[in-house]
Amino acid sequence: MSKAPLLPVSTIPADVPTVVLRDVADLIRAPLIKSNTARGGAVFRLASIGDIPEHGFLPLPERSVRLQAGRAEALRFALEDYDVVMTMVGTIGRIGIIPEQRDEPWVPASNIVVIRFREQKREQAVALVAFIRSPHGRRLLHEMTHGRTIPIISKKAFARIQIPAMTPRLQKAITTYTRKETLLFQKRGEIERQIEELRDAYLP
Repeated sequence: MSKAPLLPVSTIPADVPTVVLRDVADLIRAPLIKSNTARGGAVFRLASIGDIPEHGFLPLPERSVRLQAGRAEALRFALEDYDVVMTMVGTIGRIGIIPEQRDEPWVPASNIVVIRFREQKREQAVALVAFIRSPHGRRLLHEMTHGRTIPIISKKAFARIQIPAMTPRLQKAITTYTRKETLLFQKRGEIERQIEELRDAYLP
């Protein structure tokens, strides 16, 4: 029986309690879901890498698929509120969170892994995204990536990583992090708008 590959040494500070990801979440990878009819059938929004923003929740995916057959199978992989979606093939580490209140069912692209927490879904999702985007998470992804032509991370190996455990201390840190990140992105958006206005006003 082959041994599981060794994981990179965690850089999470020693005083931060940790938990193994697979002990608190299910990891799901959907098969390739593509349209099989031009009209009629059921419409699913296809969440892909291009829909994952730098900040906040995923917006309405641009692409959709229309299924006449296979609707029940596609529904098995329908995304749920506060699912975390992350790319693990090709471009590694693009990560985001599925919002509430979707009018149509969403399904993930086949190069995306879905991480579905079992409890405290919103808090856990925000905490995982912050962790993966931090130097600790980026180093972890870098060391787990393999593949000469196409970079890839094993879903099975990723399920075994340690992440910060959800404690009152972490909840407080996430609240502060979310507030500050939102404010910074709002400021950046305003600066970008002012830059565009400046450019538009040149040689009117």
